Amino acid sequence: MKKLLLFVLATCLLISFKQKQLTWVAIGDSITYLNDHSSETGDRVKKGYLTRVTELMPDIKYINKGFNGWTSGGIAEKIDGLGLEKADLYSVFLGTNDWWSGRPVGTMEDYKNGDGNKTVYGSFRIIIDKIRKLNPTARVVLITPMQRNDP
Repeated sequence: MKKLLLFVLATCLLISFKQKQLTWVAIGDSITYLNDHSSETGDRVKKGYLTRVTELMPDIKYINKGFNGWTSGGIAEKIDGLGLEKADLYSVFLGTNDWWSGRPVGTMEDYKNGDGNKTVYGSFRIIIDKIRKLNPTARVVLITPMQRNDP
């Protein structure tokens, strides 16, 4: 989690030298969703990564587009109905539920060829294409699942 926080923070620092308010749309699964719903964790999560980053960087406003239990395929399938908006920065933090459900990762060719929503790579292409339509110059941070332990 510390590496993720540092990575997101470093990326935000690179684009935050402008003294204007920046908008960050965080797309993800429960790890993103639970940032704003700590009571659903039995209050095990005190602060999520969105809150931690924006506390350190008050010029960034986040929009939480986390969906509890969703896979990259679910996000890609519903991408036009998620209410995503134009932003300066997007993060896409998905993969845990894909792994749990045994969804095929696919290959880089699935991404390059835009082969559809059959693999994680294909789903990421759909998601990135949507982001690029919203703002072709936005910074995009892709975050894959990290090692973790559940109690």
